[in-house]
Amino acid sequence: MPTRQPILSLDEYKHQHTQAEEALRSYLVSAWGDGKLTKEELSRLEHRRASSNFAMNMRSRIMLAEVTARHLTDYIRQKGIRNVWFVDLVSDAYIFPLREAHDVDLKALKRWVDEQLPGCDYFGGIDAAYYLNGSVITAKREPAVSWHAHLMVWDVSEATMTKLQNRTNANFRAGWEGASAFFSREWSAPTAVGRAMYTIKAPLSEYIAYPVKGDAIDIETGEVLDHLFVQEKRIMRRNHAVDMVKLYGGRSLDEMVLRSGAGKKLYGRIRVESLFSLAFQDLGRRHQKIASLGIDPKVFHFPSGNA
Repeated sequence: MPTRQPILSLDEYKHQHTQAEEALRSYLVSAWGDGKLTKEELSRLEHRRASSNFAMNMRSRIMLAEVTARHLTDYIRQKGIRNVWFVDLVSDAYIFPLREAHDVDLKALKRWVDEQLPGCDYFGGIDAAYYLNGSVITAKREPAVSWHAHLMVWDVSEATMTKLQNRTNANFRAGWEGASAFFSREWSAPTAVGRAMYTIKAPLSEYIAYPVKGDAIDIETGEVLDHLFVQEKRIMRRNHAVDMVKLYGGRSLDEMVLRSGAGKKLYGRIRVESLFSLAFQDLGRRHQKIASLGIDPKVFHFPSGNA
């Protein structure tokens, strides 16, 4: 089972997202992948559409990561932050069979996340975990999708974080025995920016969950008794990546990014710089293309964006 290296740096983020994009593109032009996506779905993946900010556009994702890394580095240094928490939040209320997963209410998920971290400063993203054997969590014989959150949280004491974590885990289920609805881990500031890259990643892996003790799950009723489940992951197969492109549809990166408190202002700066950087890159490429034809780009009028 080919596993994926953890994303703990900007370089690893860029490498894995570029690799995933190349694998998907090669599949879509093959006999197996031809016709699997509509023209509109294919269009959203194109580099020229990056400024449209589609969540499954890898150029948009990589630009967001590059700008986020710069801003987080400056923010942590300027604020003198020494330690941050990385939090994963998952609830079985946002786990669906694949055919139903597109109906998720992301606004409701964002409210739920905010309720688990009241008054906290955080930044991160919504992710969709693809489970091949979805029957263990949905009792239906098809893949399942778990919409969940990865977050970077700061200026929270260990006592407060423990209290919040215990409260969530006492009131919510993650989908199967052995999984936590609220998982947290503290990281030092020097490593925080690299770890933050994981919080804004696209779906890159697929998972298999299985019981390590007890009887098998009752497929008909979905009943789970005295089970402890573990999960394994591997690099997402190309045909399953197609499923995720369809699932995300026209959702934007703005819909996927989570922020609260100081994280809102931080993301506001990140978003503006990301979109402007993409626009300037596109403008530069247009000038280069025109110049390559032996034409002076100055004879063309390009909108300044101030109109």
